[in-house]
Amino acid sequence: MLENIGVGHHNEGESTNCLLNAFVNQLYEKAYGYNPYVWEIANMVREGVMTREDGYNKIYTARASGILKVAQERLNL
Repeated sequence: MLENIGVGHHNEGESTNCLLNAFVNQLYEKAYGYNPYVWEIANMVREGVMTREDGYNKIYTARASGILKVAQERLNL
């Protein structure tokens, strides 16, 4: 399915609900000014599960606009 929208098979945060998750994360960031997963990712960095650089990239890397556009279209927005 995602191959058809030009984003390959990589999805937002490796989530199975990538279309909705990417869209809701964008709304959350707009409303509150930060990624909703910032606390979870920061904890994983502190525990040594991921590097600080990887955590930073997960939080601040731009989302694929194709995923966001498809989510908006499917929600009739």
